[in-house]
Amino acid sequence: LNPDLKFIKEAAILHDIGIFLTNAPQINCYGDKFAEAADRCDMDWRLLPAIAVRESSGGKQACGNNPFGWASCRVDFESVEKAIEVVGSNLCGFNPRTESYYKNKTTYERLWNYNGMVNRNYPDEVLRIVDDF
Repeated sequence: LNPDLKFIKEAAILHDIGIFLTNAPQINCYGDKFAEAADRCDMDWRLLPAIAVRESSGGKQACGNNPFGWASCRVDFESVEKAIEVVGSNLCGFNPRTESYYKNKTTYERLWNYNGMVNRNYPDEVLRIVDDF
């Protein structure tokens, strides 16, 4: 890919993330971090922001810099950036402790393992947020 086109593509994605998160000011300034986390494993870049919207109204009701409700909100992160990095790595299947839930899984399967066993509608709810984008 031409470096100029790559830059334009990345800028467009960051712009889209910003628009997607307009009503989520607590997390809308982290578009570059969301894009980086998704890019590590070709995950849909809308997935992490959509989980944050579903779990904490886009960070408005986040606990301990944890807009994703990771580990039932029992985990506090030092920053939202760290939460994006950790949750993104887990969803990509890079954590040996959770890889059986996320590695080589479809987006639906990842969402089912994330919270679908507790709320069977969860994957569809998050995917609707992704699609609404």
